[in-house]
Amino acid sequence: ASICVQGSLAGIMFGLRHFREVSLTSMSAFALRQTLVVSFLRLGFGLPGIVIGWGIGDSLYSLALFAFVRKFLGPIRLGFGFSYLMRFSMPLFFGDVATYASTWFDRALLLPLVSLSQLGAYNVAVTAFGLLASMPGAVSGTLFPYYSRFYSDKNKVSETEDLEYAIRKASRYLSLFAIPLAVGMAATALPAVSLLAGSSYLDAAYPLAILSISLAIGCLAQALSQIFVVLGRTGTSGAVTIGSVSISLLLGIAAVPYLGILGASLSRGVSLLISLALAISILRRILKLRFDLRAYTSAWIASLAMAGIVLIAQMFFYSKYLLPVYVAVGGLVFFLALRSLHSVTQEDLELVSDFLGPNLIFLANWMKKLLGVKVDIDSTRQPL
Repeated sequence: ASICVQGSLAGIMFGLRHFREVSLTSMSAFALRQTLVVSFLRLGFGLPGIVIGWGIGDSLYSLALFAFVRKFLGPIRLGFGFSYLMRFSMPLFFGDVATYASTWFDRALLLPLVSLSQLGAYNVAVTAFGLLASMPGAVSGTLFPYYSRFYSDKNKVSETEDLEYAIRKASRYLSLFAIPLAVGMAATALPAVSLLAGSSYLDAAYPLAILSISLAIGCLAQALSQIFVVLGRTGTSGAVTIGSVSISLLLGIAAVPYLGILGASLSRGVSLLISLALAISILRRILKLRFDLRAYTSAWIASLAMAGIVLIAQMFFYSKYLLPVYVAVGGLVFFLALRSLHSVTQEDLELVSDFLGPNLIFLANWMKKLLGVKVDIDSTRQPL
């Protein structure tokens, strides 16, 4: 029951723009949960100990979020009827059920068809991909209050135009952030898996690369993940989620028996692209949907140059212990490619400066020199 309310409470906190409280509470709850799990296992509780540890950690996380919500909003009062709440939330509930199913359907398909070692390797790939996807996913979570600032249910032309502009800006920064991150993970999948998980899980490298490339191609979906809720079209939001998961499940049923863990990774990756395609096809009838395709293209060109250099380096000087070197070289190539493409503007660096704050202003100055952007970054500016 506590898990069911976490998403709603966290969403309220995002809407109030109290991101720090959510982050600190989440990290504390995770640390407590893992500590309890390890403690109960050492005491010999076994599987029940794991469940108890999860239950206590999740319950305390929900209580902490509830306490923060009550602190900032006061006693909870419903300003609308229960029937309205059900009509609004039920499609999202079914969408969340489909999302939950998407987290395990590929592994369920693999279980009777592959060895436990391959299943373990695929689980490593999915876990690593989950960490990778959580980074642009966190950006997606903050877009809900950002979009909500520009739009209400009055359907004013000015509000619609503001929302369209916000989507375009979000697509720009998601492209410049998510594409190099995902392509870089694909290019370094083999040494990353070997170093972090061990040589027994080398089969995870190719599924991880496939999933990472899928995320890079479909990263614009993160700019649209909250848009239907902002528009009040929760039924459409649920339908898009259910549709993408259902198609991916059918693809998995067809591909997994023949391709094994590669087929499972393809089916999971395709779900990201299907979700993006469905969202675009529907939103084009509601908004003048425009992405920053110049930033998207530039990010891909720079990322492919980065990946090419990194893969060549691995061909001649391969070692899993050189992973930090591959990352550093790839990052340098990416920034130099962006510089040659003139893809980064003064506004971009000012945003980075505001985000980093005065204590990390030196990083913004370093990026300014590396990217060749002429902008005076004031260390006295306050972050947004």
